[in-house]
Amino acid sequence: MTEKKRRLLIIPAIALGIVIFMLMSGGKQGAPREEQGEHVTPVRFITTQAQEVVPVAVGNGSVSPTRVWSAISQVQGRVVELPSQFRAGMVIQKDQVLLRIDDTDYQLALAQAKATILATTAQLKQLKPQQNNLNTLLKIEQEVFDSAEKEWQRLKQLAKQGTVSKSQLDAQERAYLAQKLQLQNIKNSLE
Repeated sequence: MTEKKRRLLIIPAIALGIVIFMLMSGGKQGAPREEQGEHVTPVRFITTQAQEVVPVAVGNGSVSPTRVWSAISQVQGRVVELPSQFRAGMVIQKDQVLLRIDDTDYQLALAQAKATILATTAQLKQLKPQQNNLNTLLKIEQEVFDSAEKEWQRLKQLAKQGTVSKSQLDAQERAYLAQKLQLQNIKNSLE
């Protein structure tokens, strides 16, 4: 069989499937639908008069609070005020003063901290002019250092040519190194 004939064989199978489907459905319609309306429930009611009622609860067992608070003081000082009814297990109302602690130690520590801040501020003001002076001195010493380095390099060249003695070269090298040390000391002071 050729490919074309094989393709044509599928057409009778599809037609047979359609015929079987139509016979099975038999032209039946779906179940009839009923429309839903509002569901009405009859209600009974009684008219009553307002009355005052005192609620009473009776129970057996143990009672425990919903919240328990345990406090540890984070400040030092003597307790100077304590409520007369202060006891373990008491109920505390909102904004109720529990106790007052003498704040003399706190006020003293606060005054000391303020004095330390003022002293540090004064030291800082004193350091500003010193920093300016050291910056100016650093510029001057840098120029002197550059000059000493140039002279040392010049004498090294002359020593290679044999026109300068070794002692002159050594003396200039010591002057150069001393100036380098002085420059580093000023930089350290600035830091």
